[in-house]
Amino acid sequence: MRLIAWFSSDMELSALDRTLARLLIDLPPQSEGSEHLWMEGQQAWFKRRSLCAFDKNHIECTRSAYIIRIAELGAITSDANDDKPLRCPTFPAASRYSISAQGLMVVRDADGEVLIAAWPKDQKGWRPFVSYRWKRTKGRLTRLGDDATLTCRSG
Repeated sequence: MRLIAWFSSDMELSALDRTLARLLIDLPPQSEGSEHLWMEGQQAWFKRRSLCAFDKNHIECTRSAYIIRIAELGAITSDANDDKPLRCPTFPAASRYSISAQGLMVVRDADGEVLIAAWPKDQKGWRPFVSYRWKRTKGRLTRLGDDATLTCRSG
């Protein structure tokens, strides 16, 4: 299979795979995302990542998938220091958010648990499970697959 062949020969992909494996080992049991509608479960992610083998630019698709997933899982284990208040009328558990320099939006509940990890729309090489468009103090998050949306406002 093509997927296995380029993992063996591509040192960067092999390193990304090892990094992801270490993150998965260190995650608290409920943090995988499979229990939550706005976080992609790890098995679903692996299945989607495998589809990169059929992509025209399969190496870039796979690389992007890993980089994005590693950032999402890293957010689950990191502390929220610069979160801003957030209101999402149809998802009241979402109470604060932050956007990293790389564009990762992390939405947390009042206890600091990560509810959503989203990326700006129009990512190259890989479509994140949740994407967002944000302007000043409001925005919309969209889930892949069913195109469910959340409209939220900061403050």
